[in-house]
Amino acid sequence: MEYNLTRYTLITVVVLLAGCSNDGNGPGATSDATDRPSNGSTAGDQSNNSSPTNDTPTNNSTTESQDNNNSQGSDSSTENSTAEDPGSNNSPGNDTAANSSTTGEQSVSNDPDNENAAAPEPAAVITLDNHIELLDFVFAIYSGLERGSEILALPAYPDSAFDDKSIIDGPSDGSRNPEVVQDIVCNNGGTLVHTQDSWLDVQDREIRKISNFVFNNCQHESTIFNGELLRDMLYGSLELESSGLTAASQSLDTSFSGQVGYLYRETRAVPTLHYSFDNVQYAVTSSADGLFELQDANSYYGKRSSYWKQLSGGFSVTAPETGNQQLVVSVPEALEYSQDFGDADLVQNFQTGSMQVTAENGDTLTLYADTGNAETVKIDIQSGDVVDSVEQPWSNWQDSLELRLDLAPPIDCSIPALQDLCNP
Repeated sequence: MEYNLTRYTLITVVVLLAGCSNDGNGPGATSDATDRPSNGSTAGDQSNNSSPTNDTPTNNSTTESQDNNNSQGSDSSTENSTAEDPGSNNSPGNDTAANSSTTGEQSVSNDPDNENAAAPEPAAVITLDNHIELLDFVFAIYSGLERGSEILALPAYPDSAFDDKSIIDGPSDGSRNPEVVQDIVCNNGGTLVHTQDSWLDVQDREIRKISNFVFNNCQHESTIFNGELLRDMLYGSLELESSGLTAASQSLDTSFSGQVGYLYRETRAVPTLHYSFDNVQYAVTSSADGLFELQDANSYYGKRSSYWKQLSGGFSVTAPETGNQQLVVSVPEALEYSQDFGDADLVQNFQTGSMQVTAENGDTLTLYADTGNAETVKIDIQSGDVVDSVEQPWSNWQDSLELRLDLAPPIDCSIPALQDLCNP
């Protein structure tokens, strides 16, 4: 009887233990949860795991976590998959990692210091869009319309600093007046030696005046002058010559050397006017406008009455109008226009010759005057291997090609030899 009671007791304990393992709250449940990793237990998403304080039964919490992960395409290998291939995990918790990886790859390929990055294409300097304006600027340098008045006004030292001795009493037979020399002490203690010669015609009109300036650290107002310059005026025409002149202030620096001619000549009663450079170097740096620089200028532009004109020679120029790049201008064959004297057809466009303008980047413009039409010119523009051709009317540059009489001091139109120039 005791044996049966003991047996019954053992059977009851076994049954009770078995019941505890089946309801999820016994040791069997704890062991099972520990041995089998939950889908929601990755570091990327812990919000779906049941917390120790969760009042919801463990089995239900586990089921919800699994359902959430399964709907996102995750499985029990999420942690390993994430470590090996960030891009293969589709869970929101891993989107940031995937995007960060992609961004890192792009930043390497777009790094401006990357040796494999393609260099940007150099910008074109001479194009179909700007060639008319560039040629207008170039022609204006030849004619003096561009900077001519500034150059011919050099040294830009005021006449008021000198005694009025340009015309003095003396013989009225066209002979030379006595030389006038003035030693001037400048505002800062520097010096200027000014020497002047002059001639009069039979009516006591000044027909020629030669002024020589020698500056040594001479300050006038805010500008300091150094160097020398010779001005030779004849009938209002003008020649400048200098081995080197500078004028410097806080807002404007100017340097000049070479020879400039703005001259009238008379050949068999036919007036001739020309503007020319001989080995001219001219630079102006302005705080407002930047740099204008003319280098190695050897050019000639002249006309004889209304039936002949010629443009030749060349220069290098850097200016805001050139995009602050140097343009080299040359005339392989002189541009020329001519008509028989007295011919009624006075279309004064160049009929023969060529011009070439080359930029630092290799862009080239070539102009051909002979098109078979006196009103037009042919232009080729080459940039790299591409050549564009266009035909333009000469009227595009009518103003910049006009030789003017107002660049230098006014011509005395009462002198008979100048009347044809005053009234062309």
